[in-house]
Order: sequence, then structure tokens, then C-alpha cells
Amino acid sequence: MSASIPNLTSLAQWLFAQLYVTNFRPIELELSVKVGHELLDASTKQVKRALMNATKDADVAHLAELCHETIDQCGSVLVF
Repeated sequence: MSASIPNLTSLAQWLFAQLYVTNFRPIELELSVKVGHELLDASTKQVKRALMNATKDADVAHLAELCHETIDQCGSVLVF
């Protein structure tokens, strides 16, 4: 389950399930912040790289570019 579920204990009780909690992550999470056309390291605020579009009006949010590069590296993407 996700840490974003505030009532995880209640949910486990409702499902008649045991609650298992761990901080183990098989792959370290990487946190970046997108500001305009730049991708910044969230902790240092340093620019990691500039984001590009194939055409002027294509994907101005760069969502497809960011998802595609992660998937190409055998990563996973969760978009809200």
C-alpha cells in the first residue's frame, strides 16, 4: 500500500488483513522538480537538464517526454 493512505490501519482491519510496514525500497526514488523547460534536482535546486519538444506546440508540459525516458530505462511511471 502507499504511504499516502492516512487510515491504513483501519483499511487493514476492514479487509481482515495483517498490516505490514517497511521502509525497504529495491530502487531508490529520485525526486525532481519541473519548472518551465528545466528539470531541477529537488534537494540541491540545481538544473539537471533542459526539456525539449519535437515541435513548438507539442507536449508543452513535457509529460510524454518524461514518461517515455523513464519507461525506456525500464522504470515505472505513475501519473496523477
